[in-house]
Amino acid sequence: MIDELVIVGVGLIGGSMARAARQHGLAKRIVGVDQRAAAAILDMGLVDESFESLKAYGKARHHNKGDQQAQRVLVMAVPPTACAALLADVIDDFGSHFWTAVTDVSSTKHAVVDAIDDLRRTIAAGEDHQAQKRLAHLLGSYVSSHPMAGSELNGPSASRADLFVGARVFVSDWPETHESATALIEGLWLGMGGQPVKLPIQDHDALLAAISHFPHLVSFVLAGLLCNSAQASAAQSLHGGGLRDTTRIAGSSPELWADILLDNRDEVLQLMPQWQLAFGEMVSALQVGDRQGLMQLLQKASHWRRQFS
Repeated sequence: MIDELVIVGVGLIGGSMARAARQHGLAKRIVGVDQRAAAAILDMGLVDESFESLKAYGKARHHNKGDQQAQRVLVMAVPPTACAALLADVIDDFGSHFWTAVTDVSSTKHAVVDAIDDLRRTIAAGEDHQAQKRLAHLLGSYVSSHPMAGSELNGPSASRADLFVGARVFVSDWPETHESATALIEGLWLGMGGQPVKLPIQDHDALLAAISHFPHLVSFVLAGLLCNSAQASAAQSLHGGGLRDTTRIAGSSPELWADILLDNRDEVLQLMPQWQLAFGEMVSALQVGDRQGLMQLLQKASHWRRQFS
């Protein structure tokens, strides 16, 4: 059992991790760090203690030397750019052996990879040997995660203890990551009902662009198209399962998805020519009334979709 689970960003994902960890007895103590909801998450019973910043948490702990053997896990459940910025705080504000394992749950990894590379260069160029030790420990304990779970709702009030049950969780480590840290993070996800899957971090963003980010973009575009159409009001009240299912994820947080799509725009934009070609084939078949050609396109897509595991 983890002695202390510290979650930065106690929204849908962070809050669901807190609920699941408590329900399954995965941590003796759960701490939430959230500038906007520190009081609310405590009142909701999501955490045992809350702080408005990671620095405030660090000061409260005073790096207690008598508590060095405690098993602490840090989860950064904040947007990619905020997660990248937190890494400097982790190095600056905590001793080299404070964290047993550190993970993020970012939907994109560009910012995190760039931040780690910047820290490597900056610290290697200096003569701060303590900072070098802290960086080495961070890299040894750092395991990046991405649970394929979510909701069109957001915030701590939308969190659920069963959010990760049956969900794949991509786990990406670094060359320096200790096996014990990877095992601890994988065990945490397993304990919450997730299914950890190893994924090289350099492959993460291209894969996620195809299986998550581009589909979200398409869903937002479809919802936006109908929103601006003469059928906007009727579609909201008279829709069937097809519209409800294809636009469900368009109800997700615009703030979050603007960050995700912009952060991974290079990978998303690389898919655009393929999308335009596939869409163009459908349009051409419709324009000329080519039923056989349209059937072939639909059958190929339908067959692929039916093979989902």
